[in-house]
Amino acid sequence: MKCKVCGAGSGKYPLCRECNRKRQTGMIIKCPKCQQWHYINMPCVEEKKTVGEKFLYELKESLVTKTEMEYLNCIKAVLPENYLIQVQANLASFIVRTDGARFQNELYRNVDFIITDLSYHPLVAVEINDQTHLTEDRRERDKKVAKLFNRL
Repeated sequence: MKCKVCGAGSGKYPLCRECNRKRQTGMIIKCPKCQQWHYINMPCVEEKKTVGEKFLYELKESLVTKTEMEYLNCIKAVLPENYLIQVQANLASFIVRTDGARFQNELYRNVDFIITDLSYHPLVAVEINDQTHLTEDRRERDKKVAKLFNRL
């Protein structure tokens, strides 16, 4: 049998080993709309048919994953009243470059949560390293963010 995503040999399974690893990290899904395997950021077969007719954007179900929601609920349960928590905070919303550089690409990443006081002064950034952090590119991104935080 050939892999339903990349076409490589997959034995008796619908996905080859590499595509199955990507499925485990959430990069590949079995689409609920078209029932086909494809990368999560790719339109499904049904959407491809009508891409010229259809609006290409829709709201996400949630800003946080199931794992992030579990952590968020735990943090909220112990967070004192005089603190706030924001989800999916962009680094550029609470960190500025001091050299006046025009391009600040390293700051256009999000952390899962930022905890602030009531004046919105940043206190703690929280990043949950769940299964979505297993890919090499995500690990590289995490290293860059960690290096940035270690210098603050």
